[in-house]
Parts: sequence; structure tokens; C-alpha cells
Amino acid sequence: MRLPQVSSNTATVASPVFVGFNVNVMHAGIDIDLVRELMNESTKMTWEKVKPMVEDARKQIAQRKSGEYIPVYQWWEYLYNELKKREQTLQAQQ
Repeated sequence: MRLPQVSSNTATVASPVFVGFNVNVMHAGIDIDLVRELMNESTKMTWEKVKPMVEDARKQIAQRKSGEYIPVYQWWEYLYNELKKREQTLQAQQ
């Protein structure tokens, strides 16, 4: 299956959705398993598509800010990582 191209505009529009779910997961407003059921594949697919673009943006910003880490899309990445961890935990339990 060929995935659609992701532009910076798409990432800008989609990011608040993932941030919103992440904040709720972090503050126990939503169970990670519910987010996994609703958004696991879309979170993985979109983050993997935008990750190179985000990493480039982080590098460009860091160069202008004397090498400090700039958390561009950090919450989207965090949600992706949490979903991956949960997936690995569930696989290990089987």
C-alpha cells in the first residue's frame, strides 16, 4: 500500500489531535489502551511519515539556537513511543 505524501501543512493540522490525546493519556484522562484501539495505526503511520521532517526542523532550529534541543512536535512523538511500548508489552504477554 502506498502512503500519501505528508506536507508540513498536514503535520501542522494533525499535530493538535495527537497532542490532545497525549495530554489526556499523560494525565490519566484516557487509558492508553483506548487510544491504542482508536488511533494506533494512524499515529504510527503519520509519525513515521513526518518524523524525518520534524528531525530536520529540530536540527535547523537547534543550529540557530546554539545547539539546544527544541521540542518540535514532542508530544506527538511521545504518544507514538507510548503506543509502541504498550504494543510491545501486549506482545510479550502473549
